[in-house]
Amino acid sequence: MLTKRGRFSPASFESANSSISGAMPISSDLITNSAENLCHLGLIMTYESNQQHRSQVPGKSQWSIPFDDEETCFNMAQSNGWVHSHCAWGLHLLDNVLAYLGWAQDHETCVFVAKFVGNQVGNQVIWHGYPADHQNNQQDIPTQGILRIWLVNNVLKPAKIRRIMKGQRCPL
Repeated sequence: MLTKRGRFSPASFESANSSISGAMPISSDLITNSAENLCHLGLIMTYESNQQHRSQVPGKSQWSIPFDDEETCFNMAQSNGWVHSHCAWGLHLLDNVLAYLGWAQDHETCVFVAKFVGNQVGNQVIWHGYPADHQNNQQDIPTQGILRIWLVNNVLKPAKIRRIMKGQRCPL
């Protein structure tokens, strides 16, 4: 069951973008379906929290942050161009410091990367996200392009990026 809908406006992207100081524009070859590109196509963007990731469902990763922070994480991913195809990758920042955002599928391992997936239905793209478990799921490892953006913009240190790429344990 999906609940908690949020609509996007340019102002929401600007405020999310201010969360990371020094974020630089990303070249268009790395962005395939950013929120701004989808809005220019006349598509309506909505974000819905998937309750499977908030209700202790076995085998599903779980958010530990409030819905508003989940949505901010998504907005920041979109505004910074951390998007490839219909997937976006987000991070949770508290006072510009990287923080855990949930638990992996085992409900014990803390994780700090989120994956967001968008599905187009008519003229609407409905997004939902979950805490990504890069150690146990290859599909939860951000693309090399996204990791490169994080490296170039000093969002994550090289050692963390290498560990994520290799599917290794990566504590904060």
